[in-house]
Amino acid sequence: MKRVTLKILDSSLKEAIGGEFTLFLHDKANILHLLKKIDACRKGRFFIKNYPEYRTLLHMTWNPLQKRFYKQIALSAYTEDREFFEVRKNPELALPSSLTIFLGLGLCKSEAEEIVDFETFKREVAKGLL
Repeated sequence: MKRVTLKILDSSLKEAIGGEFTLFLHDKANILHLLKKIDACRKGRFFIKNYPEYRTLLHMTWNPLQKRFYKQIALSAYTEDREFFEVRKNPELALPSSLTIFLGLGLCKSEAEEIVDFETFKREVAKGLL
């Protein structure tokens, strides 16, 4: 087991679901497992007044059709030794223990992409995302 922390940088998201999550994950867990586990802990309670189209944290951040994070999602991660750890370009890479991940919305200079509708998202995730 390993301990990983996710810190939310967006004020609307922070207000809706909380600003920080520290979870224990299995040794091979990646960023997608982390987001899915946070969603499971929230038990479907996910509503953000500024972003009503999003149904879960994973839905908000991950495009399952293109198997990548949306452009409007800012992600950075650092090890306990303050070394950068690439989670955005390598989402299936196992996370090291004591990693801290920062997640923000709309912090990137590119225009926001349209997200995949929730039914398509669920169907694609069920095909074997995790």
